[in-house]
Amino acid sequence: MTGRNDLVREIKLAAMALISTIKCDMCDLQLPTGAGGHMYVISPTGERVVCPHPLEEATIKRVTKLDWSAARAKGLLGHISDCVCFECSEQFNLDVERDVKRCPKCGSLDVRTANASVGASCPKCHEGTLISHAIGVS
Repeated sequence: MTGRNDLVREIKLAAMALISTIKCDMCDLQLPTGAGGHMYVISPTGERVVCPHPLEEATIKRVTKLDWSAARAKGLLGHISDCVCFECSEQFNLDVERDVKRCPKCGSLDVRTANASVGASCPKCHEGTLISHAIGVS
């Protein structure tokens, strides 16, 4: 019976978001701790409303009066990613599917999501490497 319980636990963990922190191994650069971003829904006035986990479905319903599938079909759902500029090391958020990947500070197009930055050279010190440290699941 233990084997089945372990398998069920592994499946549940695989479906959960990994919470991590991404840091340079040589300097003090640290990207936001979390799962790399968050979901949002577009309100009738065009505002991006954050859908906090685990209340995504309730937020979508409250804001749009639609269920998740209907809101998705209408293009009302999106995902904001934690991003970093590899020119000036500015950290900011954007929807990489809808927004121009441009740094709001320096205008560079050399922008990556936090998760896509893992393993890259540090944009701040240019000596270290960005390393991900898992700290939990959500």
